[in-house]
Amino acid sequence: MNLFNRHNPTEEESLPKTRREEFFYIFRNNYLLLTNASLLYFVFLLPLIYIELSTYMNYSNLLNSESRSASELFSIALNGSIISLPMFLILSIGSAGINYIISKLTLGGSAKFIDFFRGIKENWLSFLIIYSFFWLFIFLFILNYVSYFYLGINPIFKLILWILAGILLFFFLLIKPYLLFQVIIFKSGFIQTLKNAWILGTHKLYKNILATLFSNVLFVGLFFFKGTYLIINIIVIIMAEGAIQSLANFLNCINILETSLNKESLGNLYHKGLEK
Repeated sequence: MNLFNRHNPTEEESLPKTRREEFFYIFRNNYLLLTNASLLYFVFLLPLIYIELSTYMNYSNLLNSESRSASELFSIALNGSIISLPMFLILSIGSAGINYIISKLTLGGSAKFIDFFRGIKENWLSFLIIYSFFWLFIFLFILNYVSYFYLGINPIFKLILWILAGILLFFFLLIKPYLLFQVIIFKSGFIQTLKNAWILGTHKLYKNILATLFSNVLFVGLFFFKGTYLIINIIVIIMAEGAIQSLANFLNCINILETSLNKESLGNLYHKGLEK
């Protein structure tokens, strides 16, 4: 058996009937491929984790130091955010690869490890743009966070800006899976892709909020856990941050799309990969 490629299901095994069943069906029949794709994705994620953890530890150490100053704390947080831009761009390349594999598996097709690199070749630029905006909204949130605590301007004005930056970041995280989904599946124009992502991201809002929290909880945990718990969190990220998270997001996107539009509008995409 080729450890990098798909483990084909038995002929007797029937297709799943729901997208929830499809999650376990894909994972069960493609665990080797998903494991290897997740490990490769982690290579692209590792530089960002390193920069963010280094910045956070330097910030925390200075914050607990008696010789700390507001300007130094502001500089560490701001510089760390700026330096992280190339790391987000590196991550976008890995995301293009793993999401392409997930798209092929989710819609009833087969996939191979080489598809990771095909996905990068086909979609790297679109993913680069999306992750650039991802970095921008995170940067604005961090900028307003450190400005609120360390810049001597009107506190109410600073708080309003911080809240607005948080709202922008939250809604971007809400529509981000739909942006990635459309880049691979529909390849529409920029405005149409953004419009569709907003409509789908705010449809059945509670489900999309839960999916957003699930997608980001592990990364947030890097800034709260220490010692053994931090190591465990990183191990879980290696196992789940790539293929499992992408698969869950992709299936959620399809499910929301199928409940938002009728069969005629979706055509062959409707219940594709499921038992008819």
